Order: sequence, then C-alpha cells, then structure tokens
Amino acid sequence: LLFDTITSTSCHVAMIVMIQFSILVIVMVSPLSHVYGLDLSRIFRRKPTLAEPAANAFENFIPTATPVNPAAYDKWMTQNERIWKEAQRAFASVFLYKPPVGATAAIVIYRYFLARKVLSSSDVLDEAERSKGDMNRRRLQRRKGRALDLDATDRIYDEHGGVESVRAQLCHLALSGIVQKADEEETDGVMNKQVTKLDEETRQLIGAAMELLSLSYTPRGSREWFVEKSIEPLSRVENLLRERPTVQMQKDDVSRVLWEAAKAGEVRTLDAILRILRDRLILSSARLYKTKRYWSWRVSWYEEGYGRRLKEWVRKNVRRTTLENDRQNLAMASAAYRSVVNLLGDVQRLLLERATEIPHKALMPIVDNLVEGNSKTPDENESLKSAKANEILMEASQASGTSGQWTEKAHEWTRMTRVVICNTISESMSGMSPTDQSTPDRKRNVTVHEDANALSGWCIYGEHEGEETWRSVLHLTNYMSRFQRMKRNRLSDLAEEWTRKIDVFGIPSSALTVAAALLVHNTVKPYWPQIVDTTNDVGRAVWGVLNVRFYRPLKEIVLSLLNRGPRMLDSSAVTNEEESLRRMLKDLGAYDTKTTTRNEAVAAASRMYEEELRKGAIRGLIGGNIIRLLLVQVQQLKADLLKAMDTIDDLVEANRLNVQLLASIPAVLLVTYGTKALFQALYSLRSRDVRSTRSVHSEMSEYLDKIEKFFLLANHEYDSAATNAQVPSGARFLRVNDLGEFLLLVHSYLVLLDYTSPPFSSRACDSIHHLIQDLLMPGQLSIKRQLDLLTLIKSKHRALLKFI
Repeated sequence: LLFDTITSTSCHVAMIVMIQFSILVIVMVSPLSHVYGLDLSRIFRRKPTLAEPAANAFENFIPTATPVNPAAYDKWMTQNERIWKEAQRAFASVFLYKPPVGATAAIVIYRYFLARKVLSSSDVLDEAERSKGDMNRRRLQRRKGRALDLDATDRIYDEHGGVESVRAQLCHLALSGIVQKADEEETDGVMNKQVTKLDEETRQLIGAAMELLSLSYTPRGSREWFVEKSIEPLSRVENLLRERPTVQMQKDDVSRVLWEAAKAGEVRTLDAILRILRDRLILSSARLYKTKRYWSWRVSWYEEGYGRRLKEWVRKNVRRTTLENDRQNLAMASAAYRSVVNLLGDVQRLLLERATEIPHKALMPIVDNLVEGNSKTPDENESLKSAKANEILMEASQASGTSGQWTEKAHEWTRMTRVVICNTISESMSGMSPTDQSTPDRKRNVTVHEDANALSGWCIYGEHEGEETWRSVLHLTNYMSRFQRMKRNRLSDLAEEWTRKIDVFGIPSSALTVAAALLVHNTVKPYWPQIVDTTNDVGRAVWGVLNVRFYRPLKEIVLSLLNRGPRMLDSSAVTNEEESLRRMLKDLGAYDTKTTTRNEAVAAASRMYEEELRKGAIRGLIGGNIIRLLLVQVQQLKADLLKAMDTIDDLVEANRLNVQLLASIPAVLLVTYGTKALFQALYSLRSRDVRSTRSVHSEMSEYLDKIEKFFLLANHEYDSAATNAQVPSGARFLRVNDLGEFLLLVHSYLVLLDYTSPPFSSRACDSIHHLIQDLLMPGQLSIKRQLDLLTLIKSKHRALLKFI
C-alpha cells in the first residue's frame, strides 16, 4: 500500500506540475500577457553564465518580467492569494470534517477511484499477460531480523549476493571473453581463418547465461524476488542442464564454460528455493510443535490430584472427549511434527552438502594481471581477464586430479535437490483433492493435479520443462506452509469467499470503514474537551519534570565546568567598599599608608569614637565627629559583611558541581529505570508476552541447554562399539532427524534474541548470531567442534545479563 501510495502520489505530482506549466504557457501566449509583460521565449533562449548556476536561470528571469500595468498585476496577485486561501480552506474542511471521518473518506475515495485499476475487457488479457508469474507482494517482503538466517551461508547472501559468487564472476568473465574473441575473429576472418565461430543459438545461450549470473541478491532483500528474476534466463539454458558434461564437452572451452555457467546459475537458484522452503518448514514445524504441546496439556488433565472430579465433569459434559481421543490427537500431532521435522532436516542436509565453492582468493591473479598490464588497452585487459578466469575455472575443476569434479558434484546435488523439493511439496499437498486450487492466489488458477504433473517432470529434468514450470515450483514452495491450514480451515475459506461475494466492487467495505470512523467521532466528541485539558496538563507536567530534573541540572553542570556559573556577589564590590573605608579613615586622620595598617586605623577610629562619647553625645552630634565616626563604623561593617559574603560565594562555587551532580541523581534514576520499563513495554508489544526480560533470558538459556543435549546424545547407539572402526564416519555429525529439531531450537532462540534487542546490545546479539550460524557451516562441523563452539556461545549469552 505504501509503495502504491508513493507511486500514485508521484504520478499525481508530475501531472499537477505539467498542468501548471501548461497554464503558464497559455497565460504567456494569451492576449492578456501584456498585463504581465512576460516573454516565454526568453525563458528558453536565455543561458546561464559561468558564474551563475543553471538552477537560478529561471529565477533571474523573474526581474525582467516586471508588469507593464502595476494595477492589473496587483489585482492578479490579490486574486491568486484569495484562490490559494480558498483552496487551503476547502482542503482543511474536507480533511478536518468530523475527524477522522473526512480523512478516512478521502483515503477511501482515493483507494477506490485512483488506486484501483479499472480495465476494459480487452485490457484484462494484457494485464494478465504483464502480471504473469508475479509473486504476491506480501510474499516479497524484505527479510527482517535474525530468526531465519540460520547457517553461515545466509551471510554470503548479504555479503556477496548469493552462493557460488566467485564462480559466477569467473564464468561471466570467461563468456564475455569468448564472445569478444569470436567478434574479433569474425572481423578479421581472413587473417585468423575463423578459428572460433559462434552460431546464433550459442550466442543466445551465452547471453542467457551471462544474464543469469549477473543477478545478485540485495542485502536483507527477498529471496523470492531473486528466484523470480532468475527463472526467465534459467529456462532458456534448461537444455544444457539435462545431461552430464561429456568428455568432448570438457575439451571444448565454449561448451565447458557455458555448461558450468548454466549449472552455477541453477545451483544459485535451487539454493535460494531450498532456503525459501526451509523458512516455510520452520514455520510449519513451530506451529505443529505448539499443537503437540497443547494436546500434551490436554492429556495431562487425566492425572491424579486436586480437582480431579471437576476435571472429569468438565471433560465429560463440556468438552465431551475421552482420554483415548486426546491421546489419539496427541499421537497425530506428534506424527505430523516428526514428519515436518524430518523434511526440514533433509532440506538443511542438502544445503550443507552443496559442492565446495571457489574461495575469493582465487580472484587475486586477475587483479595482479590487471596491475601488471595497466598500460594495455581496455580490450586487451578484457581479453587478459577472460583468459585468466578460464584458467582459474580449469584449475578449480581439476583441484583433486579428477577432471570435472565440481561439475559431477554440482549435477548430482541439483538432481537430489529437485527430488527433495518435489517430495516435500507433494507430501504437503497429499491431503488435498486433485481438483482443488493448489495455491490461494486468485491470479493463478491451477489445480493440484496440474501442479503434480508439472513437478513430476521438473524433478527428473523433463523435456517439457520451461518458465511456467519453474514459476509453479516457486509458487508451491512459497505457499507450502499454508497447505495444512488450507486443508483444515475450510470454514474460514468459505467465509472469505462469501465476504468477497458480498463486498461488491468494494463499496460495502468502504461504507463500513467510513461508518466506523463516524462511530469513533461520535464516541470521542463528548469527551474531547476533557481529553484536550488532560493532554495539556500531562504536557505541562512532563515539561516541568524535564526542566527541573534534566535541563537545569545539566545546564548548571556545564556552566560549572566552564567556570561561568552565576555568583551572588560581584568581585569588584568588596574592593570598592574597602577602598571607600580606607579613604574615610585617611580623611579622618587615623590612617597613614606608610606607618599604620588598616586594622590599626580602625582601632584608632574606635578610640576616637569612645573619646567623643566621653565628651558627650549631644556635643559630639552638634560640634564633634561622632556622626563621621558612626559612618566609618557602618562602612567597616559593610566591608566585612561583603568580604564574608565573598568567602561564602567561593565556598558555594567550589561545591556547586557536587550539588548539581546530586541534583542529577533523580534524572539518572528516571533514565535508567524508565529505559528498562520502555524496553520491557517494547518487548511486550512486539512479542505479545508479559514476562520480564530476565525470564526470557532464562528461556533462551534453556534452548541452549537443549541444543547441547542434542549434541551430547547424538548417535548414542554407537557408544557401545568396541573399536572406532565399527563406528561409521557419519556418526561424527548430526543425523537428519536431529538436524531438523536442532534448526527449530536455533530458530526459537533467534526469535527471542530479536525481540530482546534492545535492551540487549545489538552488537552483542550480532556476535552471538554469527557464532550460532557457524554451527552450521558448509560441509557440517563435527559434533565435538560444535560442542566447543556452543561453550563460547553460552558464555556470550551469560554476558547479556549485564544489559538487564
């Protein structure tokens, strides 16, 4: 919907711009253009100077378009402003009409009339032909999280664009060199005697192979999209893949490289399909595991204990079931779960047993040759790269001394992969009727019988295989996890069908949407003043907390660190008052800067004040110096008080930072516990679980313990073997049955790891995720190495507790 909205909005904006430009042209060429003094030709004839950006060329044209008639120009501007304000008022009146009725009605009208494609009868076939094979957009979503990236090869998709990326690059270089060499020899045919000749069919095959190998998977993108784009070129080279490479083909560079390129493209496509199938099987196994636990809980109702009589009454009169019925359902759920887990193990085993890829260091000789030949022409460099790529492919195919080793392994792997995919899909569709529609996609009207026939030919490289067969495989793989639900949810399918019949042209559903918006408006409107007042009060309270607990302490801390904090007393006030006291004492004759100090002068002034009091207070007031001496004492008291205040100010300034740090403690506590509460609420909203993060961490630890238990008990039946010679080589690895359950446990752990990040650090979670992926490296690690790696994973998992 967002993509459709953006696309439609862009088209509408472009249309509006075109309409506005057309109006501008009409106005300029109209007889009324003399009112504005505009000349359209000057817009297009004028070129920007060197000192003037091209974007400002039109802006610099505006001053030249001064109106000849200012009164008409002002009238025109006034009319435009009035029209713009009316348009704004109309827009607001529509969208703000009985909120949210206006906005909802506008969206519904937009989706019904503008986003809906109304096609005529002749356009329907064209539209069906254009959309043939397109996957459901909901199925082409980008991959999010870590839960479905289970092995180390999943990282290759994000980093290098898919499996066999080096071989794909080498084959692409080799094929381009072959085409370039053939073109040069055809141009100079007389001199080179047409040594290499490519017919039209071979050129088409080379073009299809190069197109197939140039496709790559976008990081965190859709594997369905990758397969969808690979189907068309892969179907064109399908004839090359039906037979193994012959000895004659190995001697011919063109046939060998072309077959290896086509096989590499097939391996890349089948590997992506296997991973899509694995994702669907994981979802099905997780759903069946929940069903199995439910029926196990139902059976536990028959245990002895408190409430036994009540349980028996509820079971007999309410549920109307017996112990045997529940046990039978439990057995069926367990069998279905085991079957899906076995299929999951088969798929993962194939992913691990794929033929060894060429390492990336094999590309270094090509880089070295380019550095040595940097003085050559581009054509010579291309020929040099293609020749070196062909040489590297030959060395890789003969790495073990056996010619065509990779080609044999790759062909056997693709054959087994096709068989496993067909068997998995066929087993999932086994309970459906042959006349049922195989997928719920209404655009693809294909029955189960038709798809079964297509699969039977595809899995053995049938002659009638083509693009449609590959698309059928992709559709069936994509919807594989819904087959069981389609078989069981007949009532929901019937309800959906009746809903589509009742919702004629989408009018009833649109009317219900607008009615729901009106109901919301009528319900909320009586309480709207209280909602506004409450919101304002909450906003003021929140701002008060932020201002008092966060902004002010932080501001004071910064000012204290910069020594720019406010002081109670100006530093010059003490100096000024002391200087005034010194002058008053000097005028009084009690202070001499050379012979007396200030304290002596103040003491002398005190003696003079006592002498004046002995002569008489009245006499001193009238004819003596008692008033002057009183002013000196007042000035002395003022200077001493200011000096004391300055000392207190220094003390406050010295402890201001400590006080502000103490004042910031509530803010730190609010941030700490508020963040934890926010992360807990975020986890609860995402996972719909009310447990604490610590309990989720404990459950994740239980999953790791179960994985370790799988490793410890794997192949335990060989423990009684007398010698190591009696133990088969496969006993060092997980069996197929154990591999499926192991994948389900890893998926469950990664799901919780996604939900708990945050509060867990994303970097720490990525580190654990990469270690878990390394448990399933290509070629499959031994159980002993997996146990050692699991020890490291558990240590990093325990370190996650520091984030709680």
